[in-house]
Amino acid sequence: MRKKIIVGFLVIILSLTLVVISDYFLAVEQIKTEYCDLTEVLQKEKLTEEEYGLIFSQTGLGRPAVEDIRLQSSDFDSAIKAFQTQNLQTIQWKQDFIFFPTTTAEQLRDTENKEIERRLELPPLKKGDILLTRSTKTLLYRHGHSALLLDPEREKTVEALMIGSDSDVLRVDSWRYYPTLLVLRPKNIDEKTVEKVTSYAEEKLVGVPYHLLTGVLKKDKTDLDLVDYTHCAHLVWQAYQQAGIDLDSDEGWMVTPRDIANSSELEVVFSFGFGDDGGW
Repeated sequence: MRKKIIVGFLVIILSLTLVVISDYFLAVEQIKTEYCDLTEVLQKEKLTEEEYGLIFSQTGLGRPAVEDIRLQSSDFDSAIKAFQTQNLQTIQWKQDFIFFPTTTAEQLRDTENKEIERRLELPPLKKGDILLTRSTKTLLYRHGHSALLLDPEREKTVEALMIGSDSDVLRVDSWRYYPTLLVLRPKNIDEKTVEKVTSYAEEKLVGVPYHLLTGVLKKDKTDLDLVDYTHCAHLVWQAYQQAGIDLDSDEGWMVTPRDIANSSELEVVFSFGFGDDGGW
């Protein structure tokens, strides 16, 4: 009997060890694509889908970001190549507690020295953009995090951070230090709808208590004068849901950052740390 207990205990320990090890290697997907000179492609005024795909594989920039940079940068070639350099570097990161002893976040570190912080350059952002990372986890569950961009000029987001806190208006800057980052944007959305999304978020989704199980009993809270609970993915989903855009890709009773990342309603603006295909 004692022998069976010991064997069972060792099996559990081994299983947990394998989960932790596999999670470490899945935390960040390094780019395997080799360097390609983009000079000739970047000289063209109009790009094909294949050329947009090439730029994405080299830089992590989706078509919307490429065209935004073309419009806003005085040196389009250099700006795109700066993202290429950033994207092809080896990704190093360090794990820190954000809620001891259960919740951790990975932080981007210098390629040569993990004690030095590394900061991501981001493409031009727009009101209503969605920021996602999978670099946060609680115990062994890698749930990730999400935010809604309210003001690109002042770099303000609205986020529900963690248990024990209320949703709040925060800054984009903290997102520059995650080793995984997706910036997503709704396809073919008009300014009126974007304004409806962000205005609702500011008026109804700031100061809302965090609850991990939000959605179990009542997912859509559009009809409530005061939203009672939310969490990071629910906040983003709710802001768009009340504007008639459902971002929950599996239409389940709860929405997660991964569900939003896989929504067919969205397109990739920027991807970092999600491997060659750039998706979650």
